[in-house]
Amino acid sequence: MSEIPAPQKPIPQFTIRWMLGLMTGWAMVFSIVALAMRGHLWALGIVVGLGTLVVFMLIGALLFSVVWIFAGFGGSRAAKPSLGETPFAEVIRPKTPDLFDEGE
Repeated sequence: MSEIPAPQKPIPQFTIRWMLGLMTGWAMVFSIVALAMRGHLWALGIVVGLGTLVVFMLIGALLFSVVWIFAGFGGSRAAKPSLGETPFAEVIRPKTPDLFDEGE
């Protein structure tokens, strides 16, 4: 007898451990931002590096979405083959006998 899989829940389930880890990580990031605003140069370097990383990721996401939108408009201009046809070139056999054929 096969087991029936449990139904999946419609919302994601997060554990307390995962949420505490996320809050701790963001607390560390914003503590470094606060130290950068107070004039610590090492913290300013980290904030500028993280900000640069975020800006480049946003630019990449923006360019990807623009290309994705334009790719949806274009479509394929070539005629799509039906189920029985092949998109590859047809092999045409020569009508004259082969030079290396023994003449059977």
